[in-house]
Amino acid sequence: MQTETTINGTLLVLNREEMARLIEEGVARAMAPYTSRQKEYFTRRELADRFSVHISTIHNWMNSGKLNAIKVGGRTLFRTEEVERLESESKTHRIKRQ
Repeated sequence: MQTETTINGTLLVLNREEMARLIEEGVARAMAPYTSRQKEYFTRRELADRFSVHISTIHNWMNSGKLNAIKVGGRTLFRTEEVERLESESKTHRIKRQ
């Protein structure tokens, strides 16, 4: 099946696949500013998975002051900057699993 469309006086003849591709590209361009944002906060579980440690290690890091958390609506969250700091410390072996 083909679709005929006129854009700026130019006749376009597109099949279903071409039309779908054009729509996908347009939607992707329109959504790019919203989907490329970096994650702002991480949960304890996400952090444990990211560092391949048990969630109790995350609690130990919090209690020892190696990791700063914030409380939002009863949830414990970690800012991206804090996670990146912890990652750089773990790469230089200054942080230990507990």
